Amino acid sequence: MLEVARNNQAAFNEASKFAPMNGFCLNIPATARVARPNTDDGENLLSAWTLALQKHIVGSGWPSLGGGGLENIGGIDGVHIFLVQSHEGFVSFFPSYGNGGGEGGSFEGLRVAGGFLVSGEVDGEGVVGGLKVRLEGVVGERRLFRFLNPFGESGKMGVELRVIESKQRVSGLKEKAEKNEDGGEVSVLEVELVAGVNYEVVHVR
Repeated sequence: MLEVARNNQAAFNEASKFAPMNGFCLNIPATARVARPNTDDGENLLSAWTLALQKHIVGSGWPSLGGGGLENIGGIDGVHIFLVQSHEGFVSFFPSYGNGGGEGGSFEGLRVAGGFLVSGEVDGEGVVGGLKVRLEGVVGERRLFRFLNPFGESGKMGVELRVIESKQRVSGLKEKAEKNEDGGEVSVLEVELVAGVNYEVVHVR
């Protein structure tokens, strides 16, 4: 089904020349959502969207697509999806970035499932860093934070969580083998975090 969705979205983008009449909300989030990890899908999406914006931007930076209106703002959700996803029950940082070689980027305080706020950065070669996590909620509340290894290593290799203020290492990091939406096996990391505490995810070698 996921491959069908990818094919449908590709056909829609080709027919609309990446600029559907009723707004970018119709294609940008969906295209970002079905982008394949470790491919050029993400970079191709950003390139095509940039060209569409340059072609259709009018006064005040507004894209005129022949219809639609404020719903164009919905296209911005595609940027969120491009940077971080959590719909599979775990957080994936820069899931559609690809194999590197493009421009770097960063985000701060994006909300993911479970009430977590996350931040991160990636350089032009695809190296991830600056990962921060904070659980919103009643101070002292505990909740499981589940995520994929963001550093391209197997399982929990190279991953360490620390409290930012004290640099104290967080214990109890576990890994579980699960199936992702493509049917492949992934190693999901999970650790219990406390609300109101600022954490960082560190790459240790």
